[in-house]
Amino acid sequence: MNTLVTRCLPEVLDAWEAVARRHPIRDRRWVLVHLNAADAGQLARIRRLGAVATTNPISYLWRSAADEAAKLPGGAETLLPHRSLLRQRIPFGLATDNKPADPWLAFAAVVARRDMTSGEVLGPAERLRRVDALRALTVGGAWITEAEREAGVLAPGRWADLAVLDGDPLALPLEALPEMTVRLTMVGGDVVHGEA
Repeated sequence: MNTLVTRCLPEVLDAWEAVARRHPIRDRRWVLVHLNAADAGQLARIRRLGAVATTNPISYLWRSAADEAAKLPGGAETLLPHRSLLRQRIPFGLATDNKPADPWLAFAAVVARRDMTSGEVLGPAERLRRVDALRALTVGGAWITEAEREAGVLAPGRWADLAVLDGDPLALPLEALPEMTVRLTMVGGDVVHGEA
C-alpha cells in the first residue's frame, strides 16, 4: 500500500489549513490522492477544508491489507474509510491506477472489503452499497477533476462519455464483475470502440 499520504496526513492538513487562513478561496478543492486511512478527527478536518479524496481500493485484492490495517491506530475501520467519507459528505472517487487497472475490481473491493490474500473482511462497517460505489466511479471522478458540470452522469448537455457493458454491475455476483466486457465506448458522443 502507498502509505505516504497516511503517514503525512496530519502535516498535509496542517499546511492546507495554514494556507486557507492566509489565502481564503471559495470552492478550493484540495485533493487527497490515495487516501489510504483516516480517523474521525482527520475526516472532520478534511470536511472543514472542503477537500476531496481518491482511494486505491484494489489494495484490498492484491496486497495483504489485513497486515496493513493491523498497524493503524484505528485498525481496519480507518483503512479506506468509504462509508465515513459518505457520512461526512466528503466527495471521493475510486482510483484505478493500480495493476490491474480495472474499475470493476475497485468496485468489488469497496463493496466486499475482502482481503484476497487472507479472505478476511476488513472493517465491514466501511463497506459501500453498490450504487454508492458506482457513484464514486462516475460522479466522484467528475467532481474531483472539476468536471461535474460536464461529466459523471448521463444528462442533456453533458459529455457523452460512456461505456455499454454486457452485464449489470448492480446485479451481477461480485466475482463475475471482472468478466464483464465493454460492448461499446463513446467519447464526446463519438463511438470509439464497438458499433452503435
